[in-house]
Amino acid sequence: MNLALLGRLWLHEPGAVEAARGAALVGSPPFDPAELSSAYADIFLLNVYPYGTIFTQPDAELNGPEARSMARLYAEHGYQPPDLLAVGAPDHLGLALGFLDYATARGLPRAFALACGAVLAWAPVACLAVEREPGAHAFYRSLAAHTRETLLLAAGHSAPDLPAWAWAELPPPFDSIDQPAADGAEVRLRDLVRFFLAPARSGLFLSRACLGTLGRRLGLTLPFGSRLEVAELLFTAAGQAERLSGLLAALAAEAGAWIDAYRRTASAHPVWSAAAEHWQSRAANTLRLIAALEQIAAEEARRAPAYSG
Repeated sequence: MNLALLGRLWLHEPGAVEAARGAALVGSPPFDPAELSSAYADIFLLNVYPYGTIFTQPDAELNGPEARSMARLYAEHGYQPPDLLAVGAPDHLGLALGFLDYATARGLPRAFALACGAVLAWAPVACLAVEREPGAHAFYRSLAAHTRETLLLAAGHSAPDLPAWAWAELPPPFDSIDQPAADGAEVRLRDLVRFFLAPARSGLFLSRACLGTLGRRLGLTLPFGSRLEVAELLFTAAGQAERLSGLLAALAAEAGAWIDAYRRTASAHPVWSAAAEHWQSRAANTLRLIAALEQIAAEEARRAPAYSG
């Protein structure tokens, strides 16, 4: 269980030696480091962001309370690697894996259990996001799958207590969000999109590439932009092209696939069963929202006047 090497592979593009060691560790064929360099940027800088609060915060933003808790844990135990100053937040998965290795090497079982519990709340979901990413390089799919298995096996041995924030009450359904009176339609679209883009609320992770793939399946071409911009353009273009029902069906299929992934993971690793139930509940919430949106769209279509040429 080479947690240190796993952590470095999540933090950096590997050089030749580390690429060979990493391929042997995760069971992947060897690849040219130059190829992995561009693949690393595509997956971790543009599509799947390996930070805890991206997955645990209702707004899917960096540096939430959990990130600060990880920073305190690191400081209390003297874990101050140079990468701590190079990443966007202290709850980067690579840093967390490095800390688990650090705690193991120094005989800090309580620190290991605390960090493992915090990471278990979200890291398996981040790994599944990489594994499910449409354009992910085979090496990084293997890295994500191996990391997920390694963490869950470690959890089975250490029996960590998961932090209370991991099991906070689900955020309110979308239709209970208060809408400002002014420009309500535009704000409502953005609120709807933000719901789908926040794993803590929707139970799934939709990357920029995943959104683009959904668009291409519907015959829609989306420009490059931020994840929020691409998602808003996807909904807008689908509505204008009268393909909203197709988009909703695709999102329902995506939510169902995530539920299946959670069930399979919990079946293989019962230590993660409680977490899986919460993530399934979030995705089931999303399926209910999609069903309600489909009903609204169908009613609006019935009310629309027929066009006679």
